[in-house]
Amino acid sequence: MYLTRLSLLEIAIVDNPLILVPKMSVRDAIAQVMAHRSSTTLKWSRNRIGQEFSTSRGRERSGCVLVVDEHRSISIVTEYDLLAVVLRPEVLDTLTLRALMSPASLIWRKAEINHQEDLHAIWQQMQQQNVTIVPVLDDCDQAIGIISDISLFYALQADQSAVEGEITPRASRSPESSAVTHLSNLTNPTDPAEVTDQTDYAVIATPETIATWREQAARYRSLFEDAYDAILIANLDGYITDVNSQAEILFGYSRHELIGLHQSELHPPEDFDEISKSFQEVIPAKINTAKNLRILCQNEQIKYVDIRAKIIMIGDKPIIQGLFREVTQQHRIEETLRAVTQQTEDKQGDEFFVALVQAIAKTLNIDYVFLTELTGEFFTTLAIYPLEDLQSNIIYHSKKTPCEYVLKRGSFVCQSGLQQHFQNLPLLKTDAEGYIGTVLTSQKGEVIGNLFSITQKPIKDIQYILTILKVFATQAAAELERQRANKQLEKLNQDLQEMLVSRTHQLREQEHFLQTLLNLEAFPLSVFWKDCNSVYLGCNQSFLRDAKLRSLDEIIGKDDYAMPWGATEADKYRADDREVMESNQPKLGIIETQAQGNGHHIWLETNKMPFYDLDGNVMGVLGLYQNITDRKQAEYELQHISMRLNLAVKSAKIGIWEWNVSTNALIWDEQMFALYGIKKSENI
Repeated sequence: MYLTRLSLLEIAIVDNPLILVPKMSVRDAIAQVMAHRSSTTLKWSRNRIGQEFSTSRGRERSGCVLVVDEHRSISIVTEYDLLAVVLRPEVLDTLTLRALMSPASLIWRKAEINHQEDLHAIWQQMQQQNVTIVPVLDDCDQAIGIISDISLFYALQADQSAVEGEITPRASRSPESSAVTHLSNLTNPTDPAEVTDQTDYAVIATPETIATWREQAARYRSLFEDAYDAILIANLDGYITDVNSQAEILFGYSRHELIGLHQSELHPPEDFDEISKSFQEVIPAKINTAKNLRILCQNEQIKYVDIRAKIIMIGDKPIIQGLFREVTQQHRIEETLRAVTQQTEDKQGDEFFVALVQAIAKTLNIDYVFLTELTGEFFTTLAIYPLEDLQSNIIYHSKKTPCEYVLKRGSFVCQSGLQQHFQNLPLLKTDAEGYIGTVLTSQKGEVIGNLFSITQKPIKDIQYILTILKVFATQAAAELERQRANKQLEKLNQDLQEMLVSRTHQLREQEHFLQTLLNLEAFPLSVFWKDCNSVYLGCNQSFLRDAKLRSLDEIIGKDDYAMPWGATEADKYRADDREVMESNQPKLGIIETQAQGNGHHIWLETNKMPFYDLDGNVMGVLGLYQNITDRKQAEYELQHISMRLNLAVKSAKIGIWEWNVSTNALIWDEQMFALYGIKKSENI
């Protein structure tokens, strides 16, 4: 019999399936199907099973079409899909196969089907996933056939080991239910009978089209597979239809194990409500982003991911594309940072340093944590945990210690063998195995200390610990700088206070001395001072008396025009003021008059000089004068007596001579020379 020569695999796989491209319109697809129908005639034995199998293979080939898009994703269009469109001819020109195709949720490679048990396994999967068509691929992932529930049914029936009646097809398909007649009527309505007896179609694509598709598909597949993120494709019901290699790595499952799972099965059961809500939000919004979601991986390992899901259209059919980026390490770091921060957020200064090293040691489960300050070439420990096992207030030189490498590199890691590499380590009384440290850097980029941990076992999670230390090294550096600034500010404030006290004492002494001096009744000078506009700022009691005023309040804010001498001497006084301030030079020995309030004038000898602010800028003029009226009167009287004496001597022709005994010098006046008849040029 024929079946004894035909293998079960050849019975199960319907070869040469129809392959279409998604962008093809339904009308063009139908036309090409009819134009390229196969002339291949399968010759089967005429026994009952052979006739049924021959008819079935022709019907399966014509009743199912594989659609492969540019991403090499395989979808299926059945005769029922085509029939539904044929009944609506008004949309045939606008509708493409993208609107009809359904992603293949179950795919097998031909190389994986080697035994009857494999066929039974395929049957079980088809039953479990409610699948009627399974594409079959070669080693290059090219579609070479299909396994339908009908063809697989006949293969299993032909297997003599199968129990009769154990396996039944999902549904029988009679020729009357086929869409062939409707397709023929649509493409060639004048002769509908021409194709009604045809049961086989040719592959729908030219060699050039298939070559172009394969090139584009290979290019996209490469990008899909080489993507940094895990990518999962699901239908709107949440069932996964495709994944890339990064998804296999992320979840620890193979592609075949992931395809067909519901998206909720990728997450812990207790997260189902949150995941379901996020998934449902994608449909109306078209895009959704969820952060720090948990996924359930192989061996029940929990990982954290950020998911960016969006709806993309394959033709007119929407699917959900999810990008999964693992953030397990970031989540772990964030949780650690949060835990340490909670233990230190209300601390400052030395209290902060102690709380910080303690929180880091306990949260990271590290044996020892040190925080130091760098002064010159020496480190001083600011905080150590646990302190009871260690020396306190350690000051040590960085040379030949791990800290030397931290200073040079910014960070340093010794995963194991620390004690062997650094035998004279001054920090521990016990053996040390591992070391991780990083510098504390000021805002100016200067190293001001370091934060490091020492373990008694080899360090495993190096990057995680180093990241945590670097974050809190920044905080510790900021706190150390703040503490240093506060200490400097306190020192400066203390110095200023001392200087202020000293200066205030000096000023008070000087002010007391000056006021005492200026207010003495016996002080012979009148003193005043003006601003740059020659407006009086102050004076002493003597000046007040000259101005006929009783208190300082009466003179402060006034100028010379408001004084008793305003009409007579004000312009001259102000001119002298401007000269002194503009030249920045004193003007001394000014002989001038001053009008008094009683209508009399007195004579003054005045000295004026500029005075300055703390920056050395001229801010006014300081003046002092003494009353020289009596001296002026004496000079006048002396001058008058001298005139009278000269007149009397000249009238009496009296000669006057002087003899300096010490120098033996003889001095004659003119009358003496005249009396003796001697010229002035002659020697006496």
